[in-house]
Amino acid sequence: MASFKIHEDVSLVPRTKYCKVQKENKENIVNKSKIPKKITLAAKRPALQCFNNGVRQDSKRIKIGNKENVPPPQDRMYTKKEEKPKPEIDSDLLKIVTACSENIESKNDVILPLSEPLTSTKVYSMEIMKYYKEIEDKSLPKPNYMDKQPHLSWNMRSILVDWLVCVAEEYSMSDETLYLSVNYLDRFLSQISVVREKLQLVGSSAMLIAGKMEEIFPPMPKEWSYLTGDSFTTRQIIKMEQLIIKILEYKLKPVTSYNFLKHFCADNGIDDTTMNLAQYITELMMLEGKEFLKFKPSEIAAASILHARFNLMKHNIWPEEMEKSSGYTVHHLSPIVEAQELTLKDSPSKKQQAIREKYKSPKFGRVALIKPRCVKLIFPDSEGKEESLHTHGSEETPLDNAKVL
Repeated sequence: MASFKIHEDVSLVPRTKYCKVQKENKENIVNKSKIPKKITLAAKRPALQCFNNGVRQDSKRIKIGNKENVPPPQDRMYTKKEEKPKPEIDSDLLKIVTACSENIESKNDVILPLSEPLTSTKVYSMEIMKYYKEIEDKSLPKPNYMDKQPHLSWNMRSILVDWLVCVAEEYSMSDETLYLSVNYLDRFLSQISVVREKLQLVGSSAMLIAGKMEEIFPPMPKEWSYLTGDSFTTRQIIKMEQLIIKILEYKLKPVTSYNFLKHFCADNGIDDTTMNLAQYITELMMLEGKEFLKFKPSEIAAASILHARFNLMKHNIWPEEMEKSSGYTVHHLSPIVEAQELTLKDSPSKKQQAIREKYKSPKFGRVALIKPRCVKLIFPDSEGKEESLHTHGSEETPLDNAKVL
């Protein structure tokens, strides 16, 4: 852009000077000369030599490995940090710390693996069992609640539980989810009267809550509406879920027979076959609410293990360790085992076959195909007297020589 002088009065300027200015303006227009840049204050300052961090301005990049490009150390402006003197440790204190570290790393201490549950070790077994026994009675349903249900029956409950087993298998839910669902169902029916048409709604909402407690991706209310054949809407399922939680007073983590079963098996090193058979017997008992709701979950779990060991003809069906761990003797568990025997024998002829089909699979060792043995045995003795199972429960008598009635 050309520059012009427009502030001078032509009348006061001499003729020669005026012509010279006009000539310069014409040359600027023809040559398209630019206005000279204004020199800023920053440009007048002297160039900075270096910064506080030691980086030089307009410095060249130093190649790694080339010692010729390395600037001399005296030109650098590095600030060396002053090393603080290390505090002196008292010799007596050092001995105490060393002794404590040796005690922590001693071989006698038990180090729990991260992947191993607490119930699989004997470190906390007594505390766990004590806690289970304390909260066991706080979450029990009324054993005779069906007497106050004019529209329901025990057979309807068995059909509902069998359907819940099918749903749990279809969605690969954990066993704990199933046990919690049945517990919620029985506790709710112990306090609220339900009509027949809404029983499946109660069971669906109960398993919905249990799935939220135990599963990572539980079925949502929309899926439960589909599972019920669209008999209930999503809104109805959510409303029933809220009602169940309110009636149960938010006590949604009760101890079940499955918890006792896992604890007894882990505490006594019981094999998988015995564990699967005991679990199969326990789930069959869930169908028979009329006969087994009067027993505690710990009693059911202990009796199931005793019955499973008897059917598998273990050398010692009820050792002292099991009696000490469970707190029950064979004499105390014998009525439950006798009731379990009838349920186990009648299971092939019942209409509800979901549990039996579940334990026919290789996942559970096909324990449902094991033929049940009679509980009462005749042991040969010198006096020729007939004695039952619980009289020989603590003795190490092999069952192979026993006669079966």
